[in-house]
Amino acid sequence: MIFPKKNKKKFTVNMKNMDISDDSRAHQLEKVNMTLLENEVKLDSWTDSVLLTNIRIMQEHGNSYRISIFLEKISSIQMYRKNKPVLLLLGIFFVIVGIILVAAANFVPEIHREIGVRGITMLLFLGAGFIAAFFLTRKNAITVSPDGCKNLNIKIDRKVSNERIDEFITNIQSAKLKRMTP
Repeated sequence: MIFPKKNKKKFTVNMKNMDISDDSRAHQLEKVNMTLLENEVKLDSWTDSVLLTNIRIMQEHGNSYRISIFLEKISSIQMYRKNKPVLLLLGIFFVIVGIILVAAANFVPEIHREIGVRGITMLLFLGAGFIAAFFLTRKNAITVSPDGCKNLNIKIDRKVSNERIDEFITNIQSAKLKRMTP
């Protein structure tokens, strides 16, 4: 039995027709290579793994998995920052203990002899290390939540501006609004 060919088209970007001011975004758009449905038009992309069209938003992670959400199924979009506050608390604790020991060593020489300069210095560096780790491990993300299926989580690089994040979220919302209105 011969099956009819499905009317699929590979997405390719004609850079002459695109209004892209940033060279890095133009390069990023060239890397997006996902199969589009009939009458589907690419609107925006986030890195080379997320594509927004007039019908759906898709995320692909190599050959391991792909999430595709139709725009009318999106119930919420959230931008948030993940961090580990325990690192900050530990850092502050060690710095405060180190400062207290430095101050106490001036008044009570036994503390200076018992702990020593190396011990106090180690506490201060350990505290500073935990505080630095807190700031270095912060991650930003956008979550697109659909009705009744897995969320689409998009990692945000620290170098990305808030304006670009807002632009992408607005593009998703605008595309959904156009899709929902007759």
